[in-house]
Amino acid sequence: MTFTIHINGQAVQVKKGEALLSVIRERGILLPTLCHMEGFIPSGACRLCVVEVKGTDELVPACSSQVAEWMEVYTHSPKVITARKAIVELLIANHPDDCLYCERNGTCELQDLAGSLGLSERKFAPHRALAPVDRSCPSILRDPSKCVLCGRCIRICNEVQVVGSIEFVGKGNQTAIGTALNQGFNLNTCVKCGQCIKVCPTAALTEYSHIPRVQEMLQQPDHFAVATISPAVSSSPAEALGLKPPKDAFHFTAQILKTMGFKEVFDTSFASDIKTLLDARELAKRIKEKKQLPAFTGCCPSWTKYLADTYPDHAENLFHSGSPQQIMGSLIRNFYRKGPDAQSKEPFILSIEPCTARKYEATQYTADEKVDAVITTRELVRLIRYYGIDVSLPVLPTAPPLNRRSSASKLSVVSGGVTESVIRSLYPELGQKEPAEIKCQECRGQKPRRDFRFSIGKQELGVAIVSGLNQARKLMDEIVAGRDDLHLVEVMACPGGCIYGGGQPMYEQEKTIRNRIKALYDLDAEEPIKTAHRNPGAPDVLSLFESIN
Repeated sequence: MTFTIHINGQAVQVKKGEALLSVIRERGILLPTLCHMEGFIPSGACRLCVVEVKGTDELVPACSSQVAEWMEVYTHSPKVITARKAIVELLIANHPDDCLYCERNGTCELQDLAGSLGLSERKFAPHRALAPVDRSCPSILRDPSKCVLCGRCIRICNEVQVVGSIEFVGKGNQTAIGTALNQGFNLNTCVKCGQCIKVCPTAALTEYSHIPRVQEMLQQPDHFAVATISPAVSSSPAEALGLKPPKDAFHFTAQILKTMGFKEVFDTSFASDIKTLLDARELAKRIKEKKQLPAFTGCCPSWTKYLADTYPDHAENLFHSGSPQQIMGSLIRNFYRKGPDAQSKEPFILSIEPCTARKYEATQYTADEKVDAVITTRELVRLIRYYGIDVSLPVLPTAPPLNRRSSASKLSVVSGGVTESVIRSLYPELGQKEPAEIKCQECRGQKPRRDFRFSIGKQELGVAIVSGLNQARKLMDEIVAGRDDLHLVEVMACPGGCIYGGGQPMYEQEKTIRNRIKALYDLDAEEPIKTAHRNPGAPDVLSLFESIN
């Protein structure tokens, strides 16, 4: 059923049941919100999207209201603007005024709201005491004094990640967002995924920055700093800097890092190939022995922590190879100890990741696996700006050791890519000839869960691919209840995979990420080496890695 309503005097055809906010935005009118999240049931908490509806005395929140026949709506009437200004002025009254050096300066939604409403001074005196910053977690900082109580972090943590590490506490004007028993992020159920950072409108939640460590090292005259770049970082830095990204952005980022002063830059994709070979070998052994099935991927540190915390009896089902970051740290350290470029001093290893959980993961490594600092894509962009590097210069190819890779290693950053990489290298482990078409179409797509059967020779595999821990919990509950038809389970904590990671640039458009995924699959189609076991540098390094572990 369709009918006509009027928005700011203009007749608009709408369907019964449509959300008023969606209808208004589809007409090009940008109503502000702080609490609203696309795809979630509206809460109407912030009241910034209120509109005036003719015939009603009270302003109506557009996010939680549906269109009604003969409705006349005014989105920017004097009454509406006055109400919005009052809401933002009250938020500013309780907010620190450190915008000049705040990490979110320029990407803060509260700052944008104040600017769009023409607010240039604090109208009300502050009345809330500043709360101490929670620095307990090695991945995430929580600054309660910058919280605007929008509740978005709670919703992503509870409804998407089903972790529930943060919640509303207190009542009335004492309401705050806190952790269970006020223990801090490092002592509760938090899996360090950083999805809460991605949805936070201010700097109430940010990553624990390792930039000072990096700057301190680069300022030492005799430093030996090297960096390794995750394939999931991909084209994100170029996009964040306003450039058209190349399909394979490794050389672009490597050149920038060398300009900063890094002695060498490695591609963590090489370690992804090593991990794939180890996982394919281990999976083949488990299938033959019919033990420890299903095998769980172990690339995602948030998933491995969640599994250990929530389903500890199944933690042994994880592949034993470790993560690509862990493997790369071990390879680099041993390369500079025993390889052709052996050094008298230990290298300072920087890992660049799309993920805040890698910071936590790095604290769990042994001395031989150690990476000294982990920065997110966002931190990398800040470093580039800090050093004033001209990113428009021509990109020069670089080919240091440990940088040969297959195209399969690049696929590991998107949901389903790890499974596809392992399946490709499982053929020789099961004594089967690789097919001419090596692509696994069932592994591809953006559905949060995919279950399918896949045959290699006479061996039929049960495979499940999930992204987002809410989907992981549903699958794990099935396995705990007795489901026994699966051989391989891939889980990525961030919905969509690492390409949507908690350390990626803020407010990425869905179209940008889709283009990034398409570029990865196009790269896979074009490159000649599509499997980890055909990486010419992998076999010798794999033998070395196994000997030192």
